[in-house]
Amino acid sequence: MTVLLEAPETTKVRDPRAILDEIGEANPHLIPDPGVGLWEREVRLLMRDIVRVRSLAERILGQGVAYLITATHLRTSSIVMPPTIVAAADEVHAEG
Repeated sequence: MTVLLEAPETTKVRDPRAILDEIGEANPHLIPDPGVGLWEREVRLLMRDIVRVRSLAERILGQGVAYLITATHLRTSSIVMPPTIVAAADEVHAEG
């Protein structure tokens, strides 16, 4: 038996790295080091403070970004977002 799974056409896949780098480009004051994207900065901070393995730091950050994106899209669910995060997410969604 063969099973074929297809993603629904309404599903939009987003890259957390691209999202953070776009936010960093739009808000250069978030990145003190020139030439370093926001994704790289946050991964370095995770590795400095919490995690010693880069792949784990990237997974943690990616899941955090995915959670925030999901929470901003599902405002009627039980996921509660502070108004400042919702406003920032609205700006990103309006641009993209």
